[in-house]
Amino acid sequence: NKIALITFDTTSQIVSGFTNNKDQMVNYITNLNYKDCTNYNAGLLNVDTVMSNYVKEANKDLIVLFLTDGYPNEDTPNQVATYTVLKDKYPYMTIDGIQYEMGKDIIQEIIEISDNQFIANQDTLNNVLFDATLAPIKYENFVITDYVNDEYFYIESVNDIKVPFGEVSLDTVDGVQKITWNLGNNYATGRNVKMFVNLKLKEAFHNTKGFYPTNKREIIASKLPDEDSKTKDSELTPVLKNVYEVIYDTNTPNGCTLPSIENEDYWPYQTVTKRSDSLTCPGYIFKGWSIDSNDLVGIKFINDDKFIMPAHDVHIRGTWTKQDIVKSMDGEVKEKMTLYKVLQNDAEVGTYAKKYTGNHQDSIDNSGTSDIYYYYANNRTDAETVMKEKNNVIFANQCWQMIRTTDTGGVKLLYNGEPEDGKCMNTIGSITGRSNHIGYSSRTEQSLSGTFYYGDDYTYENGSFKLSGTISSQDVTTSNASSTIPTLSGKYTCKQTTSDTTCATLYLIEGYSSSTSAYVIPLNSSSNYSQFGKLQFNANYNSPADVGYMYNTRYTYNQKPMTSTETMLGSTSLNSSTWYADSVTWGSPKANNYNLKNPKMSATNFFNNLVGKYTFINGSQTYTSSYVYYVVAVNRKNVYYITLNDTGNHTLSDFNYTYTYGDSYTDNGDGTYTITNQDGNPPSTINRSDWYTVYFNVGENKYVCKNATNDTCNDLWFTISTSNTSMTYIKVSNNYKYAKGFEYKLDPEDNTYKYFLDDDTSVSFWNINDSTNKTSLNNAHYTCFNTTGECTTISYIYYLSAYSLTSTSLYYINITGGKSIEDAKNEMLYNNDVNTTNSTIKTGVDAWYKKYILNDFDEYIEDTIYCNDRSLRNSNTDGWNPNGGSLSYTMSFKEHDVSDLSCTNETDKFSTLNNKAQLTYKVGLETIQEMNLLDFISLRLTSYWLASPNDFNYFQARGRFVNTIYVVGNGFFGFNGVNIANGVRPVVSLIPGIEYSSGDGSMENPYVVDTSGN
Repeated sequence: NKIALITFDTTSQIVSGFTNNKDQMVNYITNLNYKDCTNYNAGLLNVDTVMSNYVKEANKDLIVLFLTDGYPNEDTPNQVATYTVLKDKYPYMTIDGIQYEMGKDIIQEIIEISDNQFIANQDTLNNVLFDATLAPIKYENFVITDYVNDEYFYIESVNDIKVPFGEVSLDTVDGVQKITWNLGNNYATGRNVKMFVNLKLKEAFHNTKGFYPTNKREIIASKLPDEDSKTKDSELTPVLKNVYEVIYDTNTPNGCTLPSIENEDYWPYQTVTKRSDSLTCPGYIFKGWSIDSNDLVGIKFINDDKFIMPAHDVHIRGTWTKQDIVKSMDGEVKEKMTLYKVLQNDAEVGTYAKKYTGNHQDSIDNSGTSDIYYYYANNRTDAETVMKEKNNVIFANQCWQMIRTTDTGGVKLLYNGEPEDGKCMNTIGSITGRSNHIGYSSRTEQSLSGTFYYGDDYTYENGSFKLSGTISSQDVTTSNASSTIPTLSGKYTCKQTTSDTTCATLYLIEGYSSSTSAYVIPLNSSSNYSQFGKLQFNANYNSPADVGYMYNTRYTYNQKPMTSTETMLGSTSLNSSTWYADSVTWGSPKANNYNLKNPKMSATNFFNNLVGKYTFINGSQTYTSSYVYYVVAVNRKNVYYITLNDTGNHTLSDFNYTYTYGDSYTDNGDGTYTITNQDGNPPSTINRSDWYTVYFNVGENKYVCKNATNDTCNDLWFTISTSNTSMTYIKVSNNYKYAKGFEYKLDPEDNTYKYFLDDDTSVSFWNINDSTNKTSLNNAHYTCFNTTGECTTISYIYYLSAYSLTSTSLYYINITGGKSIEDAKNEMLYNNDVNTTNSTIKTGVDAWYKKYILNDFDEYIEDTIYCNDRSLRNSNTDGWNPNGGSLSYTMSFKEHDVSDLSCTNETDKFSTLNNKAQLTYKVGLETIQEMNLLDFISLRLTSYWLASPNDFNYFQARGRFVNTIYVVGNGFFGFNGVNIANGVRPVVSLIPGIEYSSGDGSMENPYVVDTSGN
């Protein structure tokens, strides 16, 4: 009882009519001829023509199938208005849009003119037509609950569950993870929807071949209108294998006998290289190995000989042909035009490319066997030649530069901006430059307080951004910000209260900051032509973990100054006359102020008259102020003074401190110290008011008590230096305990676990400037910064800075929970879970890839390793080694040896196939080793980040601690703080065998990568 109205969108060939016969519909489609125009509006207008003679029948549904295989390019966007008119005129009509052979995602233009959307290709069209002609009944509710088999699997987070609509949650019930998918009231009969779950097989089974049930239980609860609720409860479950077989069948011809070939085991996603055996059989020619057509589903081919193992067995059969008469003919064999061969041929000629002979690894399974070729230049002239004439490529509608090939046969490309008129010009030499384009800029914070609209995509036109994709509003308040803003990560906003408002600056939301604020990455239209923006490598910058392209645990630096400064006198320069007096009174005649008593005016050439007097050093303020200066010395126009301020004590004696000093001391054992002299003479005492004239008598290496009583005090100082206005010292009472090791155990006195410094390796001292003490710290990095050596948080000292005797500080990290410095280093740099959080630059790179590459060009990009090598260069000698590491050396990362392109640690090999360093998309950054190969080709007019860490500094020089390497604008390499914004130029690697359809590699005429699929 169903009836369908069919209409097609080609302007000059509109086919339409009523049918209830699916074969008739397919026949319509099969007999269509190709036209070069697509007019959605004409197709919809024809619906109205056909409908003019239709009378609605009570027992039949009316469904319009709108089938298209192209974007509208005529009479658009008039189809949107026509669709609205049709729906008003025929409210009982359902329009189903069918997108035919146009990719994996429904385009917006079809969504705008249909009630339901379907994707079809040549193989699925029959089934899709059947589904589209069903008149669905919507469920009132439909809920699927899966209980994960926790014996074998686990799910890291709800982000590993993907559903096309509805709400999905992940909970734990009695230790078992539960997935709940509430499809709401959007699900209808006859529709197929899928939930994708990224299950992780527990580590205990990683190396065990087996079959693993995924679910313990599944409950499906549903309700259709006018029917009772239904519940299906089942313990049936899918069973997954973790190892599959490649099965070779020699397919031996009759009359031959060949030995069987043993099956091979592979994990899913491993690279499989087909056997190269050349079998022999009399009368037959062995043509090679061919994969059974039934097993091609899910296989991704790298080249003719390699493929990625799917999650099923693969049968490979030998193919043979009978020997025949050899024939020949005149003609030419045309070689495929591939980018790999461009570099290979250049290397064989020996002009601007070379063959690489060092160590390398470009695939996770280390299966690469192809030769690596790379561009290089010995001087700037050669570099300009390469960049102008050799390595320019257009791929995915973007400009790139070929850097090198990979050992899997791919070609690495470095982003080089957007083309203009099919050219990739820049400003090297006399070449005319391209204009700027839209891109990201330095991460910042924005308040999202209020109700704003957010989208998962955007458009840009005529200088303005506009949200696109899935758009929705969100109200952010003080009470919900911390839970709401994280759900907005990865979305864009104009911070506007309407969904279609444009803006000059768009914000990509990175994550929650504080209050109602979010970390955001702004987009604007002023990015340099050769990069997609300027970003911090990581907005965090005070932990070694911050060199990571991804990171997890961060132990941040702390600084403890070991010297202090006592300010004895203030000073200023006088250029005009000022009022002064022999004495002051407090509170009279002006309350809560100092009042000059019988003030006088000092002429500008008689400033010496101010010595021993009180003054405000202010020509306009003559009598009163809340503070006053007592002048102790004048040197030309420089005046030195003691400040009396309103603290409740208002006479000079309250501020004229005394300082008792000598060259030795006695520890009285009760927390007090007595100043002495080694020669037996009594110590000296001076007043603060005399400091200017006698400070040199104190000098260095003296013991000092401030306001001593009988030469005794409880805060003893040891002088480092003195000047005419100050004294720098170390407190003798800071007699801290330091040790090489510790125990972490229960303290019975307070029943808490604590660190206890190892007495056998401990030292105690207070004079950190003493060279002997400095050396002792090399073997005693742990401290509680107390004299007992007991604490719940222990400090590990990794550097001692001493720019001068007056500026000495210890730099350290705090560690808790019984962990050691090795634990802390592993958590920051090496543990299997070290890569959980995106760096700022990865957030930007991923967003860029999703926008420009993912949907249409991802299939042309191979998965390769992007190395973020965090192995340490001097790990046995720097301050991070507790067994004698010098506090004079900083943490430095791996040296950049161009003879080794391999990556040291598994957790630094970023790839979508590496669970320990898993990328979201097949994109990353270049390394310093790769760029060093190029020599002068790195020349650029703007700087940009590489993926190679440089060091973790001991101090905050120019606002930075952590440094990563970047290409400086003049073409050389430098390092910069990860929190500094530099240019971003992503790198991708094209799949082996990628061809180009035109071009010669010059800026004027770049190689154009063939993505036609032919």
